[in-house]
Amino acid sequence: MIRKTRIKRTWLAAAVIASGSLLATALPANAETGVSAREIKLGITLPLTGVASPGYNKIGNAMDAYFKYVNDNGGVYGRKVTLIQKNDEYSPQLSIAKTNELILRDKVFALVGPLGTANFTAVHKSVGLAKRRVPALFLNTGFSGFSNKKSYPTSFMVLPSYAMEAKIIAQFLKENHAGKKLGIVYQNDEFGIDGLGAFKAAGTKFDVTIPYTSGTQSAATAQTWVSQLAAGGAEVVVMFGVTSATGALLGVSAAAKYAPQWILGSVGSDPVTLRAIGVPVEIGRA
Repeated sequence: MIRKTRIKRTWLAAAVIASGSLLATALPANAETGVSAREIKLGITLPLTGVASPGYNKIGNAMDAYFKYVNDNGGVYGRKVTLIQKNDEYSPQLSIAKTNELILRDKVFALVGPLGTANFTAVHKSVGLAKRRVPALFLNTGFSGFSNKKSYPTSFMVLPSYAMEAKIIAQFLKENHAGKKLGIVYQNDEFGIDGLGAFKAAGTKFDVTIPYTSGTQSAATAQTWVSQLAAGGAEVVVMFGVTSATGALLGVSAAAKYAPQWILGSVGSDPVTLRAIGVPVEIGRA
């Protein structure tokens, strides 16, 4: 159940440029904050450092590289795209502060690809994006709640929802692993709970359920997870967490010679990043 994230990121960048084209042609010079006759200014918050940064710290630079390519080839109807990155370390409180900087100090037209479910939830509530009429384009989260246009009128999703993903995994478990003991490790916030709710709605019953608080993932905490999973006899384990948590779980499991069938959620399943942080197992399809 692996989804390559490189294709996703490339598509995201292309989609942003397409959106920028529409904005640029529709607006006269200086008609909107962050849009002028020469420039479209965008901002992103993401974890450039910190425990959750592996893999995600490359997103901003990848987007910026594509924007530079577009700019070098004439821009968007003559306008250059400027991307301002802010490091929030995957902390909701830092996301609020950095988003305020982007809006109030840097004067961006829109947020693009802000990363993290709990992060964007906090930003939306505290910063007041809808009231300020600040677009948040292509959210880097699959939380199904963000598709509610009444609650999030200026926010636009791009990823399939975590609820949809969990529903698909639930069907896969039913068809391929019926009768086996199931375990799940999930990030205990809107991200993981969104998936967990969909599993429950689909009738999936886990024999071992392990929630963890974002930011606590480490080899030490993963050791506890592995002990619980092994003690519960979990033969198939679903991991709904960020890449660093997935890497810790797989690495400790390999060292302990605990080898269930792993099913990884899309958020933490990029094989390139997992290998880069030292996961000593082969990543493939279930």
